[in-house]
Amino acid sequence: MADFAGRKATAARKAAAAAANATATTSFSFLFSRNCIMDIDEILSIFQERDHTAIGGSESEGSSNRSLSESDGCSPGEDFEETNEEGVGCNFKDETAVDSVTDLEKINFKETSIENLMRYHFPDREVAFMFYNWYGCFHGFAARKSRLIRNINGEVVQQTFLCHREGIREEKYINSTSRKREHKPLSRCGCQAKVRVHIDVSSQRWYIKLFDDDHNHSFVKEKFERMLPAHRKMSEYDKYQMNTMRQSGISTTRIHGYFASQAGGYQNVGYNRRDMYNEQRKRRMRWNSDAEQAVNFLKHMSSKDDMMFWRHTVHADGSLQHLFWCDGVSCMDYSIFGDVLAFDATYKKIKYNTPLVIFSGVNHHNQSIIFGSAIIGDETEDTYVWLLKIFVEAMGGKLPVSVITDGDLSMRNAIRKVFPEAHHRLCAWHLIRNATSNIKNLHFVSKFKDCLLGDVDVDVFQRKWEELVTEFGLEENPWMLEMYQKRKMWAAAHFRGKFFAGFRTTSRCEGLHSEFGKYVSALTNLHDFFQQFFRWLNYMRYREIEADFSSSHGDIVVQTQHHHLERSAFKLYTKTIFRLFRKVLERACRFDVHIVSQNGSIHNHIVRRYPRQDIEWTVSYCEHRFTLVDLQLHKTQNTFANERLKMKVFSWKCY
Repeated sequence: MADFAGRKATAARKAAAAAANATATTSFSFLFSRNCIMDIDEILSIFQERDHTAIGGSESEGSSNRSLSESDGCSPGEDFEETNEEGVGCNFKDETAVDSVTDLEKINFKETSIENLMRYHFPDREVAFMFYNWYGCFHGFAARKSRLIRNINGEVVQQTFLCHREGIREEKYINSTSRKREHKPLSRCGCQAKVRVHIDVSSQRWYIKLFDDDHNHSFVKEKFERMLPAHRKMSEYDKYQMNTMRQSGISTTRIHGYFASQAGGYQNVGYNRRDMYNEQRKRRMRWNSDAEQAVNFLKHMSSKDDMMFWRHTVHADGSLQHLFWCDGVSCMDYSIFGDVLAFDATYKKIKYNTPLVIFSGVNHHNQSIIFGSAIIGDETEDTYVWLLKIFVEAMGGKLPVSVITDGDLSMRNAIRKVFPEAHHRLCAWHLIRNATSNIKNLHFVSKFKDCLLGDVDVDVFQRKWEELVTEFGLEENPWMLEMYQKRKMWAAAHFRGKFFAGFRTTSRCEGLHSEFGKYVSALTNLHDFFQQFFRWLNYMRYREIEADFSSSHGDIVVQTQHHHLERSAFKLYTKTIFRLFRKVLERACRFDVHIVSQNGSIHNHIVRRYPRQDIEWTVSYCEHRFTLVDLQLHKTQNTFANERLKMKVFSWKCY
């Protein structure tokens, strides 16, 4: 009895304090009225809940237009609608259990009354929130989560779900003078509609304790109901399918269109493109950093490829500076086809706008192949020196025989330091463009191309260059003087006998950049960049497999008179290289060769091109060394007959 009296006195003091508080949102004066008959345990539970709410410090929900309490214990004589009495409504039967979306689909939210809706119970708060959100979707509003109430053990025992239009935007956000963007439309109007769920201790099921469905606003039309943000949700399968398709290089817009075609229209998808972009952003935000994820990706590749090689440097603040990588297949390709190396820097392949450098060459199908790649922080000479040294380290110390670039000064100086013995050739296309911009004379450009690409002797090139300079009066032109100083890096006459595998420009590099641009964009982050890069690299290697099959399948159709020679070359070369060789063979078949004399090991021949008889060559070669000794051109109807030309023998690499 003493304990009961103490509890009653404590309850009375709390009730008096609450009644005296003018700002309280809920009046408890009815607890002490003559017409109200309540058990002391019910009174204590009410005040205990008020204490927990005060400790939680959550925002006030306000009062509803209808005065609904959590435990109505008023006498029958009081005019009050009893719809949420604890323990009344939910009986925890199996037929009223809602455990999944399948159970939600069975409920007719349009026709079922609130009293019947309060009979349902749920395994957790998430399913309960889904229940109220579905109800809102069918009635033109959406739900959002509000305050929690915990017991003395810190366990959540109660949560409130609100209408999405609850609350009012603060004045400081409306009247802000520093705001640059346009204000979003006001969507909060102080709606007091709510649902409160509580956990049943014995069954550990959640039931609806309060259902206030009194809204102070109009509802959205039925055709707009699923456009509310709370109702636009992507399923886990849709997220997985979207991420898989993004890894395959499919744009988000096309993925959304694919989902629409599968669902029978955009209105049936259940979300828009913005939701898909947001989901991708959330996925990226779960990563520690973009650069760290890229490094982890390369580490994962290294665990599957023992020959995988990558190096990186960082700035003083720890951010990524330079990054080089190549896999085992690229290293093996370089060991076979690495005599000729071409590389160039390109931009707009990653969102950080840093240069991408791709080292490339040519394989036995005359296809471009990748030897290695790098993302660098700048294009200084020191950066390229570091990059080329790392490249040589990755390739086991093998140096290229010939290198072709676009003529960047930093590149030239770095190549001179790291590849001192390599033949460095400048891109012909860039030189012609520079000639057009510096001289601005189309007639000059035509003659400059003749000096640039003409397969003539060095003496002939020298004569043509002097004539060009004199004709256009460019003796003191700075660009012409600079070009003459660098003539051994661009004139075809100075590259006779040097192997470049058909390279004259960096157009192959530009082609690789353009093709890779189909997989990435200027907004691609570093992690996605690597996924798309190796996907593109895998496709390029698949094309080589296709070319291997094409070369091994089928037989030759002989097109020249030298059947045995043509068939022998077909067995030796791939189909692509054989077609290049056959053009040379066809031209050789047009020559008529006659033995004139023999002086020891020196053989003299006369060569005529069919059907012309006015031009003939006298060819002398040594039998033992199989070396061309002399070649003389005779034009019987020309004043410069017996002009003597010297020709160096050069070879073509075949693999």
